[in-house]
Amino acid sequence: MRHARHAFSRDKMEKAYLVGLRAGDINAWRKTRNTVEVRVSTTHPAMAKLFSDSFRQYGHIMADAGKAYLPGRYRWQIRAHLDNSFRFLISKTSDLPKDSSRFYHFLAGYSDAECC
Repeated sequence: MRHARHAFSRDKMEKAYLVGLRAGDINAWRKTRNTVEVRVSTTHPAMAKLFSDSFRQYGHIMADAGKAYLPGRYRWQIRAHLDNSFRFLISKTSDLPKDSSRFYHFLAGYSDAECC
């Protein structure tokens, strides 16, 4: 590993928010036995900032620019390698939080991902 990774904080509200992001536009998959990669592709600077703000405390953020389908615009592929404590993001959940405080954090993450 070139860059330090930090374990998930185990904060239930933050977990609900991240699961909401995952239900939206964020992709996650197991890259190696000990690495979960999260990524997003976007042309919108607000999404790049949202992704960075959500994951930079846990792992190194990497971004690559490419030509977008819109003239004069770029498509950013943004990703972060996280440790195994983020395995809860690998599959999209179909189970919504039951209590209202965690549900609203989930909803905030989902709406942030969909609307940046």
